[in-house]
Amino acid sequence: MSRHAPQRISLAIATAIAAVLLAGCRLDAATDPHTPDPTDVHDAHPDASDPGTTRDDVADPTTTPSPGTIPSSGPNNSSGPDNTAPEDDRSCLAVLVGDYTQTASLSRVDAHSLTVERNLTSLFADTVIRRVGDRLFALERLGADTLVELDPERSFAVHSQRSLGSRSNPWDIIAQDDAHGWISLYGEDRIAQVHLDPGGPARSGTSVDVSPWAPAGGDALPAFLLPADGAVHVVLQRLRRFSCGDDTAGAVLRWPAEAFAQPADAGTVDLPAPTEITLSFCNPVTAIPVADGLLVGSAGNYRVRGQREDDGGIEWLGHDGTRAVLATEADLGDRDVVLLRPASAPGQAWVLAADESFSTAVFSLDLRHGVVDNEPIHASEGVQDLIDLDGVLWIADRNPARPGLVRVDAATGARLDGGRPLAVGGMPQTLVALPRERCGWRSTP
Repeated sequence: MSRHAPQRISLAIATAIAAVLLAGCRLDAATDPHTPDPTDVHDAHPDASDPGTTRDDVADPTTTPSPGTIPSSGPNNSSGPDNTAPEDDRSCLAVLVGDYTQTASLSRVDAHSLTVERNLTSLFADTVIRRVGDRLFALERLGADTLVELDPERSFAVHSQRSLGSRSNPWDIIAQDDAHGWISLYGEDRIAQVHLDPGGPARSGTSVDVSPWAPAGGDALPAFLLPADGAVHVVLQRLRRFSCGDDTAGAVLRWPAEAFAQPADAGTVDLPAPTEITLSFCNPVTAIPVADGLLVGSAGNYRVRGQREDDGGIEWLGHDGTRAVLATEADLGDRDVVLLRPASAPGQAWVLAADESFSTAVFSLDLRHGVVDNEPIHASEGVQDLIDLDGVLWIADRNPARPGLVRVDAATGARLDGGRPLAVGGMPQTLVALPRERCGWRSTP
């Protein structure tokens, strides 16, 4: 199967998992029907190079996220479907709605009044939305391959829409400066510099080739771009025929942020040798910055494909070189890791996991000791995304019987919506938090 084949289980689960195992762009790339080699590298736990590292040795990695901008110094963290506005202004939610088979759309939710404006802008069916600073972008993926900037103050109207190249399959985006950014291209084993402002082509003509980090006969697929600690971290899936096997453990490449201050039209640039971190597991499908490090979740081979080995998990990578495995699939009740999200409570993160029947569950993870709550805070046929806003957990639940946004008290697990999800015009896919003034709501409705 071509490497451009559908890839989305990493962020799509339940009903979305069933559909996107065979259609759409997916981070995990487990769509090849070839039976994976069972002799994987996924039984590693704390770093073999530091056998003294245990869960209890990990410093308190309290989450400190911020929008995806390359920092000059300090733990200035996140890219991705980011939920990262400061706590006092995260009062507006952009919600991508769709089923990956027809046109997607954007809805807008006021997190305080619960006002919903639905079906504001149409986008390609296979799309993700990303916040970069105060700007909102849509990456229309395999089949469209475009960079779209949306204007939240004009009901998410399209501000610009430019091609990234056929079959480039964009996945993540961060800003280099006000005018330039970098996009990971899953279809090219490449990271490309882009012009953020319209008026010309999206791609600047400068890029970084990550294929030298591919396993023999396989691919190095750039998934996430994470700015943190004065550096840019590129999370790679190293797969062979989109499956895990020998020498296919995921990797994180760490470059100084200044290495990405490249001019346009420079061609394929050779960056200085990065710090290369080989992960304990194969197939990293989610990653977030936390204080003093990164949290990376890997799925290994998918249980929905009949692979039931305990070959995935969650590990913490400290900026100082320390590391520890915090949870395995067994700790998650024999479920695959799907998604990690920051929590508002110190020393905690949220984990979304899926079992072999596509059922999903949201767990709390103690980042200090790697303890996963025995009981999920929410379980459903189809959770795809979540965001913790000041202690209220908003959950994008794609349960076909009643899709919408579920609201849960993050501390107690109590439903705050009376068991009635907030309807957003269809099945919610991705959530991004924005300040109220960027949503056109300048006062409380």
